[in-house]
Amino acid sequence: LRRFDYQTGKSEQLVDAKDDEPNANFVTCNPVYDAKKNLLYIATTEKFMEGVVSTDHILVYDCQVYPPVLKQKISGKTSYVVGIYPMSIFY
Repeated sequence: LRRFDYQTGKSEQLVDAKDDEPNANFVTCNPVYDAKKNLLYIATTEKFMEGVVSTDHILVYDCQVYPPVLKQKISGKTSYVVGIYPMSIFY
């Protein structure tokens, strides 16, 4: 995930899901940011093929620090993640 600075015209890397979950081969929906909790959610999966059940991962990053750090990794609790709200059911 990268952040673009419109004033400088440059982008910088914020997090690398592949570093935090080596089997995060595909992002399955848009990253979601919870401004009240300062948490960033990235839903990933190992395989992305119709009819194939794959282990999904939701990576939760704490954005109160810079760069964001992985706070929690939720694996094997979801299938075909699309629209990952509400997250409160996981923790």
